[in-house]
Amino acid sequence: EIYRKRYWIQPKFNQIYLISQSIALMLTDIGINMGPATGVKFLQRALNVLNNGGTAYPDMTVDGVLGVMTITSLKKFLNLRGALGESVIIKLINSQRAVRYMEISEASPKNERFTYGWIANRVE
Repeated sequence: EIYRKRYWIQPKFNQIYLISQSIALMLTDIGINMGPATGVKFLQRALNVLNNGGTAYPDMTVDGVLGVMTITSLKKFLNLRGALGESVIIKLINSQRAVRYMEISEASPKNERFTYGWIANRVE
């Protein structure tokens, strides 16, 4: 129940699940491992670079808060791009996830012993 509340309900990933089950489950996994705001930031950054210069939907502040603008932007993007677009968002989120693991290990070399496992098991 604690996981459901902290990593599903509070960050509103249950609302993303109604739009994209794959993205919601990925954000939940990232949330458990890196904190919910980190996954939301990854999603927000991905949406910002895929909005065709703001013509598909406006840029949003990358603040890690899953609000109306992030949810609306995701809906607009997926309506425009469909299943392939969902795949592209997932690739961008995974790319950021991999880079974040590298940054963690670069900042603290003692974490290098975990890097291989993080990439092998957490990045799809």
